[in-house]
Amino acid sequence: MKTKYSKGQTAVIIALVLPVIVGAVALGADFAVMYFNWLQLQKAADSGALAGAGYLPNDTTDANTAATSYAQMNGRTGDTINVTVDGSSFPSWVEVRMSRQVPYFFGRVLGLTNATLNVTARAGITSVSGSNGQGGHTLPIWIDCPTGQSCPGTLGTTISLNLGGSSGSYGAGNWGILQLPGMSNSNGKPYMENLTKTGWVSPDPTNPLDNITYNPDGQPGCTVSSWCMPVNTGNAALQGAVAGIQDRITQGSANYPSDNPVPPSVGPPTTTPNANDPRVVIIPVVNATGVTGASTPVPILNLATVFLDSVSQTGPQSWVLNLTFVQVDPNGGGVPGGTTQTCVQGVAGVCTVVLEQ
Repeated sequence: MKTKYSKGQTAVIIALVLPVIVGAVALGADFAVMYFNWLQLQKAADSGALAGAGYLPNDTTDANTAATSYAQMNGRTGDTINVTVDGSSFPSWVEVRMSRQVPYFFGRVLGLTNATLNVTARAGITSVSGSNGQGGHTLPIWIDCPTGQSCPGTLGTTISLNLGGSSGSYGAGNWGILQLPGMSNSNGKPYMENLTKTGWVSPDPTNPLDNITYNPDGQPGCTVSSWCMPVNTGNAALQGAVAGIQDRITQGSANYPSDNPVPPSVGPPTTTPNANDPRVVIIPVVNATGVTGASTPVPILNLATVFLDSVSQTGPQSWVLNLTFVQVDPNGGGVPGGTTQTCVQGVAGVCTVVLEQ
């Protein structure tokens, strides 16, 4: 039942509650501004840490400079920036700490003036197995093996790989030319023979895109990258590769495995191949599913250390390559330029940068 005092009571309640509601809304707006600034500050610190870590492990000075520069670029005037670079014998991380003073707007009514926001970001480097070609053992050819490490057979056994044929088709168990970084687009027979004979070498080992890495989960249709490269189906290039392989076989050891011990088929390797033998080479293992002769990019699933047994012509544009698998794993069989852990101080190679926190 309403009384003549009801409206007066409501007004009193509203008068008491309204400041609280307005204050809560005002502080909510201030906190939203704080959160927005915190996100900006964290992104600035992240960018600085990632940029700096890209110079490790070889250049800690540029790592510090880059981290500071990117943090400033993505922050704003007045931000405090402190960069710390790993000072160990193997510098592997960069840490960026940033702080920012953000003024309250509505909070001033409650006596609040400024809030100090603090963020931390750390980025480090980790090794990526790959090849920079140093040592002249990496060949610009591929072998098709869609299942990666478990294919094509038991380590220490000899297999035959077919190239071409009357139809010029490609498929499982075949081999061909892979367009590695820095290779000439012409790829004539003399060029390819010399490249196969001497081995591919990265044009710039400090550039990750000029090295070979592998991705066991790579799928056909991938975009060209350090682990996805186009095949080359030119007949002149194929003839040159065959000639280069023949040159290596002629120059290399006549006996296998006595001159190049084979690791046991079961268990970890107990020996490494003779790295001075031209017949011991590193070959990308790819998934060539769907490749029918066009210069299609294929994913590199692994890198295999093999011994070149023989190569023979079986048709006008057909060759069979016989080789023995020595090792297929991230250690590369101990062959220089192979699947080594390349994040090593003083050695240019492939590293990947990851945001740790």
